[in-house]
Amino acid sequence: MARGISSSRVILCCTFAGNPRPRLAFIRPLLPFLPFHGTGSSLRLSRFLVLGRWITPPIRLPTLCLVARHDRLIPKAAARLIRQQAPAATLVEIDAPHCLLQCEAGQAAAKIREFLHELS
Repeated sequence: MARGISSSRVILCCTFAGNPRPRLAFIRPLLPFLPFHGTGSSLRLSRFLVLGRWITPPIRLPTLCLVARHDRLIPKAAARLIRQQAPAATLVEIDAPHCLLQCEAGQAAAKIREFLHELS
């Protein structure tokens, strides 16, 4: 998250997460063998060296991720990547295409209201 922005919740819709530098993906299996791989600051350093300024920090806020069941643009695997960044995220599938907010606005709004109500 950008500095100076304060949030208490995150709502994602038809979101993808992926490597912004896919040509470097081949080195990922080598990270455990690098001298700076591990946990804590050494893990952050290794992620920075691979991803640079595109590192997505773990999301520690209550998160709702609306997933379109019939999305032809965003693969289902994207939800697993979101789950890695936000392990406590609530993923909700909606029977809709990619533009789920337009096609199933009522159902999406109901899920958002339910998510916000659970947090209050």
